[in-house]
Amino acid sequence: MAKLIDYDAQMMNLDQQILQLFVKKLDLARKSVRQKQIQGELLSTRGQDIEADATQLDLIQRPEYREYLKDLLRDLRIVTRQYQANLYRQQSTSSK
Repeated sequence: MAKLIDYDAQMMNLDQQILQLFVKKLDLARKSVRQKQIQGELLSTRGQDIEADATQLDLIQRPEYREYLKDLLRDLRIVTRQYQANLYRQQSTSSK
């Protein structure tokens, strides 16, 4: 008898791993804000984001997933930038 595979459980496990990785990304985003404030730099420009996306997508060997991954990268970047902007706002109002 063939062994049944619980694909839904595997997907939920991967979702959990993705969330844990995103928490790490937000931790790095917080550190980036601190570092850039110390150095007086601005956040990365949209042009740099587009170049980074293209490079990352070129590394994907499954072209049928590219459009979905492009959307995912965009959404991840939006959430990360919103988080960083919120940190900037909090720090600028607390320093006044």
